[in-house]
Amino acid sequence: WRGEATACAVDGYVCLKQLKPPLKEKLLKLGLLPETFVQKWFAGVCIHHLPYRLLFPFLDGFFAHGNRFLFQFFLAFFDEFENDIMTANSNPEANALIRFESAPEPRLEAVVRSAWEEKYVQKVAAMNFHHERIIAFEENLSRRLQGANEGMWMKQDDEIEFSDEED
Repeated sequence: WRGEATACAVDGYVCLKQLKPPLKEKLLKLGLLPETFVQKWFAGVCIHHLPYRLLFPFLDGFFAHGNRFLFQFFLAFFDEFENDIMTANSNPEANALIRFESAPEPRLEAVVRSAWEEKYVQKVAAMNFHHERIIAFEENLSRRLQGANEGMWMKQDDEIEFSDEED
């Protein structure tokens, strides 16, 4: 699962880069990093978050177009809810929207429908995913993951005694 979570976070940063700069800055200012919600959207394909009547058209899009549809959904969501995010006063307020808890169902329905629109299809089709993923990983996750791994492996030698060690 660790690799899947990292891949989802990378894709979240790829998506984040596609947003308008003020919206991207607002999300970051609110502490809404992609790794805090993209796993639910991408790896979990919104199964626990979208109302069932919207989940099935969402899954139709995913099964028909794969990961590209997830990127289209991301872009459509933030187009639909841009003003809500820009006027959010706190992380919990914006986070409830992103978890679809406070997102009105008719607007979520509009997002699912509009994710199929040509403007999103073309925007995602024009992306060089390999290149964008490399950049997203290097700029956002590489140092953090390296630091976490180094910290995990650091042990005090004083606690381990080997039979071939001299006193």
